Amino acid sequence: MKRTTAAPGPVPYITSRVGEYGVLETELTLSRNVFGAVRLAYHDETPADRGPRGEL
Repeated sequence: MKRTTAAPGPVPYITSRVGEYGVLETELTLSRNVFGAVRLAYHDETPADRGPRGEL
């Protein structure tokens, strides 16, 4: 019998930088990008909230 393993899905890892304050969980939601992938997002997100690779 041949064994196959599925590639693990992405695991979000979030940490704050020195001097950065976190947001309340109520300010976050899940959204889909243009490719249909689920990602973490702010409810009132603007384009300035994302980096050049789409990271929050």
